Amino acid sequence: MTSKARVKERPGPPTFAARAEGEEMKSIPWSPDEDERLRTLALSGASVAEMAKRMKRSEEAVRSRAYRLKIVVAKSRLKLIVVSN
Repeated sequence: MTSKARVKERPGPPTFAARAEGEEMKSIPWSPDEDERLRTLALSGASVAEMAKRMKRSEEAVRSRAYRLKIVVAKSRLKLIVVSN
């Protein structure tokens, strides 16, 4: 008696086309070009949120990669809302 094992297919990582449409990447290695772009954005004073948006990566991914590469990123600025009566 032969039994066929069922193989469950896993969804793959987002394609580069999906990335271009703004989907965040998941577990896709950083390229040397992206590392350089991260350095450039950090030197320009861009916030982590801005860098993440431009690079189509999560804020946590940007912070993590910057830390690993010893890149100092701008501190987040709290926006104060002044309410006057």
